Amino acid sequence: GSSKPLGHDSLDDTLFQDGTTAYFISEDRTNAKLQIYRLSDDYLTASSLVATVPQYESPAVVKIGDTYFLFGSHLTGWATNDNQDSTASSMAGPWAAWKTFAPSGTNTCNSQTTFILPVVGTSTTTYVFLGDRWNSGNLSDSRYIWQPLTINGTTVSMTCATSWNLDLTTGASGS
Repeated sequence: GSSKPLGHDSLDDTLFQDGTTAYFISEDRTNAKLQIYRLSDDYLTASSLVATVPQYESPAVVKIGDTYFLFGSHLTGWATNDNQDSTASSMAGPWAAWKTFAPSGTNTCNSQTTFILPVVGTSTTTYVFLGDRWNSGNLSDSRYIWQPLTINGTTVSMTCATSWNLDLTTGASGS
């Protein structure tokens, strides 16, 4: 089936669980916004709209300490663009100004945000950017990229490494 959470359009979405509270983040093209909904206790329906932020698609959320990081892509169809991130101390916001986290002009290493994967090790945690590389001429031939993120306070950065290593035991990454 399909639904319109609280009557809003819903495209290009993600889920985020924070303890026992879950959120549904969805692009609302009609209202040109990215909507953040709190889910019901059974996680089956949107119970409230907790925040509305500028219009982005392909949202991804990660929480580090007391800070939420929200990532998203501009709406450019299958074409890549310089994705951005924002931070807040609550999923309800207020959300900080959006900023580019990959080298400007690289179109986020020629990809689009899909997920942020925390790799928790014995000595550190590496946050891995998972990106879609859409092939609009042959969608079944679309690929993925994984890149380590550098996070310092509320600043996120990413290089477009051609190769890198991740130690799953310690959680450390390097080239």
